[in-house]
Amino acid sequence: MIPVKSKRAVMSSMDGFWGEHEIQNDMNGTAKVVIKCIERSTFAWNGILTQFPDQEEEAIKNLRNLEFLKTSITEYFPNAQKFIRPGFDENQNQ
Repeated sequence: MIPVKSKRAVMSSMDGFWGEHEIQNDMNGTAKVVIKCIERSTFAWNGILTQFPDQEEEAIKNLRNLEFLKTSITEYFPNAQKFIRPGFDENQNQ
């Protein structure tokens, strides 16, 4: 899911149409989904690292790749974390 959504976010940023809102738009919403997927994958790979020491090299490699990707997405889409996902983020500040 991460590669497909990353491509969609980048393509959406390049089409020149951001919609009426600077933050609530397709590219930021899709980038936020990518960030959430990266966070979940990072959690899973940390679990693999903890539970399967024989997979340490592979887990560390994937964790580094996920960290790099998250940094890149966050830099390319600085407003992604501000995007409010309907039904998911609306009640977090209450």
